[in-house]
Order: sequence, then C-alpha cells, then structure tokens
Amino acid sequence: MRSLRLDSSSRILNTILVASSSTMRNSPLNYAAAINNNWLLVYLSVIVRVVRFLFPLLCSVFLFLRFVLTMEATLENLNLGEEEVLNFELEESETEQDD
Repeated sequence: MRSLRLDSSSRILNTILVASSSTMRNSPLNYAAAINNNWLLVYLSVIVRVVRFLFPLLCSVFLFLRFVLTMEATLENLNLGEEEVLNFELEESETEQDD
C-alpha cells in the first residue's frame, strides 16, 4: 500500500515537473494536456501562475505607495519643524521687544 502511495505521488510530481518544463511553459494547451486532464492540478497550476505574476506586481505597488507616504510624512515633519522654528523666532523677537 505504501509503495502505491509513493508511486502515485511520484507520478503526480513527475506530471507537475513535465508540465512546468521550459518546453511547455509558454503554451497553456500543452501545459493542461501534460497534466492529463486532472482538474485539481489544472486549477492549482493556474493559481500558481496568477500568483507568480501578481505577487511581484503587488509588492512593487506596495513598496511604491510606502515610499510615497513616507516621503509625504517626512515633508510634513520638515514643514512642522519650520513652523516651530518660526514660532520660536517670533516668540524670541516679542520678548526682545518687551525688554
């Protein structure tokens, strides 16, 4: 029984390796045919392909947005710093005028 499981798992692994080989990478029809019409493997392969395409794209968008928001927060902090300096200078000039 155990050898039967190993044989079936090795057959599935071999099928996946054949389906993901470089000769069939660009042809979805050959890719699906190599999986021997196993609908679960077909769906899993499609999901893997979509994730492999979208994940780097989503990461790039996330990093870009993080960069933009960080720069915006930095600019706001710089502006607040300038306002504090101006307020301090204004208070200092008022105290000098009072003396």
